Amino acid sequence: MDDSVILPECYIDTNLIETLVPPVRGYNHQKGCPAVAKKMKEKFAESFAVGIMDKDKRTVSYLQEFSIVASDQVLDVYKHRSRPHYIILIAPAVEDFILKAAAELHLSLKEYGVPETLDEMKKETKQTDAKSCLKYKTLFKALRKATECQKLSAVISYLKKEKYSAKEDRIKSLVNA
Repeated sequence: MDDSVILPECYIDTNLIETLVPPVRGYNHQKGCPAVAKKMKEKFAESFAVGIMDKDKRTVSYLQEFSIVASDQVLDVYKHRSRPHYIILIAPAVEDFILKAAAELHLSLKEYGVPETLDEMKKETKQTDAKSCLKYKTLFKALRKATECQKLSAVISYLKKEKYSAKEDRIKSLVNA
């Protein structure tokens, strides 16, 4: 599979997705939600693509062309009305996602060398090296058993495998498991 069709929007999202669902070569990291939308519309206009974004306060206008497929308060999966495009929104942001997953599994972030507060974590995760940062990769491997990590991994794996033949009912069952 051509992993360039999976477009995470920030450095730490890329690290998370590449750890949960390892690519053959590497996913198509973009810097920011607007860049993901632009790449999907231009480079992948008529082909399959999956954008992965934080559910920011401001949504990209491209999302207006999509319909919600599934939602569980943390993950929202959207399907474009006429293109083979999907957008997965992580609510409210990946740093919150990480903190909640660690709390669910009773993991000490300190043991991984990762900041325990949202503000401190955001300072680190906005850095370029967050994309390949080993301490986060190690943490993400430990977080694989967290409920939302399993759901995110399952949805991405399913979409990568099924691409054009993905079924909305199956996506719903993965998100609402």
